Amino acid sequence: METSADTFRSVPYRIHQADKPFIQEPIKPIAGDDTPTTLGDLIQERVPFAVPSDSGESPYRILIQGIEPPPTTPLQYLSKHFSHPDNFLHIAVVSR
Repeated sequence: METSADTFRSVPYRIHQADKPFIQEPIKPIAGDDTPTTLGDLIQERVPFAVPSDSGESPYRILIQGIEPPPTTPLQYLSKHFSHPDNFLHIAVVSR
């Protein structure tokens, strides 16, 4: 586990959707209860329509550099390993 000295102040990201402006707002990598903020937390908060319904499947895919990471993946991990040279984590919301 990473120490608090390794924790980012915020995770720079952009959520891209077809025919809509991108979403870019600061988000902390650690939630108020000291648990890591996950990709699922971000999607639930910023694009709730893309969250799977009770039936278990969403009509959207969440892609980062062409892969579909699990929603339980911590944002800080994704930012460290998948950010682009502009330092943003680019997340695409695409139809299935």
